[in-house]
Amino acid sequence: MARNHLYLVGYRGCGKTTVGRLLAEELMLPFVDTDEVVENQSGRAIPDLFTSLGEKGFRDLEASAIRSVSVREPSVISLGGGAILRSENRDILKATGFSVWLQASAEQLAARLSEDEAQGKRRPSLTALGTLGEIATVLKQREPLYQELSDLILQSATSSPIELAKQIAVWFQIQRGQETRPT
Repeated sequence: MARNHLYLVGYRGCGKTTVGRLLAEELMLPFVDTDEVVENQSGRAIPDLFTSLGEKGFRDLEASAIRSVSVREPSVISLGGGAILRSENRDILKATGFSVWLQASAEQLAARLSEDEAQGKRRPSLTALGTLGEIATVLKQREPLYQELSDLILQSATSSPIELAKQIAVWFQIQRGQETRPT
């Protein structure tokens, strides 16, 4: 199986969707957001799915979305922050693409999420610890999985989305053995 996809992973608010859209444009590839795939396939918003199905039910739908996008044409794919929790998802990502972890500190993520009210409403809380406490707790659990999976790790708070997209595009083209195109 060819590694044709570019997967963006990281905690919500790290910039996966923003960078992903720019990156897809830069690489002239389709952009896919697995959260949008889940919502489109189910006809329901993610908070509704968490409420009615629980986290496990949502993760089942997410895994199905990952399987379906992994067999599509080469794409830039933004994954939900918890998509890496299932080993089957990580196996698919490793087999079908390269993963880039857009990393940010708990404090940076909390600040971004508090500035982006729509992002906060899109996903339910996973703990009762408040925004910063939840992010710090969940990141501590997920960071080893992001680390294990990632082919490239970038600090998303130290560069603009455009700079990140350009940097990832050059790296991805090298990984795929292509010459970079002038920008």
